[in-house]
Amino acid sequence: MAYVPEKATRTQWEAIQHALGFNLADVAGLVGPALSAAWLWTAGEPLQPRETPVRWLGRMTDSVGLSDR
Repeated sequence: MAYVPEKATRTQWEAIQHALGFNLADVAGLVGPALSAAWLWTAGEPLQPRETPVRWLGRMTDSVGLSDR
């Protein structure tokens, strides 16, 4: 088959997405529910978290060393 420039990959991101077999928009759509589930799972009592999501995220970033303190 001859090389067709119109069908060539336009960007490196598209090449990575094609090689891995997923779309970055699909992955971004899963990040919100995954963070919500992690917050509910680790923030205290089931379905009654003791921390707000913002405080929980701050505590998680502190625990892995990503804070500015």
